[in-house]
Amino acid sequence: MTTSLTTSQACEQLGVKPATLYAYVSRGLIRSVTGPPGTRQRRYDAGDVQALAGRQATRRDPQAGVQAAVQGSLDGLRAAGTGGVTPILDSALTRIGDGTLAYRGVDALSLADAATVEDVAALLWTGDPGTRPTLPLRARLNLSLDTALPDALTAL
Repeated sequence: MTTSLTTSQACEQLGVKPATLYAYVSRGLIRSVTGPPGTRQRRYDAGDVQALAGRQATRRDPQAGVQAAVQGSLDGLRAAGTGGVTPILDSALTRIGDGTLAYRGVDALSLADAATVEDVAALLWTGDPGTRPTLPLRARLNLSLDTALPDALTAL
């Protein structure tokens, strides 16, 4: 830990009581070390406290969090020298950029126009819109029994 805070400083930055600060430490969200020799004080990592305070602020105002994420992405692209605004957010599942939204590489608007709910679910789940997940054998047997049993009972 390079910079550390006292209990009162950390509580003030987070807007919490000491008991809540101790709970954050016990969950591993904030690191702590012993304070000055001969005391029972603890010191808390300033970076951890700032990061947690930032996450709390994002939860209180999600729109500001999204704006910060977008701005951070744009700043990163500029620093990398790309010059453009190609993907703002990119993952294995979703790509947002250049004014489009795509799921697993397929444009969301074309999915909305042409695909069924089942096809979109298959695309999201398996990555292949033509492959629908199959039920396990036990579930298929139960399903076939549920449909066959009423017919058999009415025949009696």
